[in-house]
Amino acid sequence: MIVQRLVGCWCAAILPVFISLFATAQGNVNGVYKTETDFTSHVVADSRLTDSQNYIQSYRTVLKVYRNGKMDRYRYGQVFGYFQNGVKYRVYRKGAVFSEGCYCEVLKEGALPVYKGLSTHHRSNGHVVYYYSKGLSGTLRRFTIRNLKIDFSDEPDFLRDAIAQYSKSDIKTLFIISDLYDSFIVEGKKAVTP
Repeated sequence: MIVQRLVGCWCAAILPVFISLFATAQGNVNGVYKTETDFTSHVVADSRLTDSQNYIQSYRTVLKVYRNGKMDRYRYGQVFGYFQNGVKYRVYRKGAVFSEGCYCEVLKEGALPVYKGLSTHHRSNGHVVYYYSKGLSGTLRRFTIRNLKIDFSDEPDFLRDAIAQYSKSDIKTLFIISDLYDSFIVEGKKAVTP
């Protein structure tokens, strides 16, 4: 009888810790990146497990952060991004209308990160737009050949290979271009790292 009670108490004390660790490992956590430095170093402010009382909701230029059922509002420019359920979001620009407000989803990090924005304009019918930046804190630019030519004109080797790989409709080729840029930096073909 005493052994059963001890086992029951032990399970009651240890089980929530295991559940919490499992949820964190699964990415079931949310929080806000207050600054650009927090975003680049992945330091999440007020991190919580996502549930019906603790979650983040983005709508247009307002980021609503719910904590224990109470909401805090962050207007455009007050935070650099947020993290929710294993996905990192970065602020884009105020006039943007995405499914995540004015935030883009980070698809791939690195020296040339890849972002995704899902347009909610009534004429676009949910059109996906891909972006890139030089480093995680650089200006977001639409992933087009024209923008690549403008931004990387001083790096002809990378630009030639990137244009050869470019395919607007295939996200895998955008990841290849991002990896290609990382390899150019590692091999020292780029003079200044982002």
